[in-house]
Amino acid sequence: MLILPLTGLKGEIAALSAACLWAIASVVYGRLGERIPPLQLNLTKGIVAIAFLFLTIFINGELFPSIAPVPLSLILLSGVVGIGLGDTVFFASINTLGARRALLMGTLAPPMTAIGGVIFLQEKLNINAWCGILLTILGVAWVVTERTPDTTSNDLTTHL
Repeated sequence: MLILPLTGLKGEIAALSAACLWAIASVVYGRLGERIPPLQLNLTKGIVAIAFLFLTIFINGELFPSIAPVPLSLILLSGVVGIGLGDTVFFASINTLGARRALLMGTLAPPMTAIGGVIFLQEKLNINAWCGILLTILGVAWVVTERTPDTTSNDLTTHL
């Protein structure tokens, strides 16, 4: 009997678990989005997340960590923009496109970020990075041009 050591697969299991949970959460948010507007859904999600953060801080016992004001302000600003604005727009895209298409478009974020880094920050990408970008774009183009029955929303549930 062949036993694979799970210690060597922790990263792979974590990555696949995160992708699975992200897909499930998108379907759930799509269902909730049928009844709750994106902004209200995001505010509710944020309140629950903040409650869990405070619980974690309380359990760790470090209520007032020593963080300099400037980095703390930048982290808070990043949260307001990234989570406040970004997630609200993501929830709206799920309502408009459906979970399947919204997640598909989301797969273009890493390649676009890398290309933005090349253009604006003069970063250098190796051949593996360019191959990954090309593979991702070709995969999205393939799925987008594929003939499928037109569904209105939350069509990821049929593919889980």
